[in-house]
Amino acid sequence: KKIPPFLTKKMIEDAKDRHLSVFVDVSCEMSERNPFPINNEITTFKTPSRRIINDDKCPLDVIAIDHLPSLIPKESSESFANLLLPTLLALKDTNL
Repeated sequence: KKIPPFLTKKMIEDAKDRHLSVFVDVSCEMSERNPFPINNEITTFKTPSRRIINDDKCPLDVIAIDHLPSLIPKESSESFANLLLPTLLALKDTNL
């Protein structure tokens, strides 16, 4: 089932005084279920980032290495996710 996008290019463009300059897509979901339609390409270790918004004031780069989560042990991933979750949940209340 398709979920609503978590972050779109329009959301970024509509944000006043955006500070977000790097977005790391660990899901790397490239199907119609992509929660981050701002990203539609996988990056690599050779070319780890890709500029998706070329704005002189605040460009935005994306990192989407599709096997990056598999390089981290399960315990580290769970710990990192637990630390990151409150920040992700608070994003809706902040100005990108």
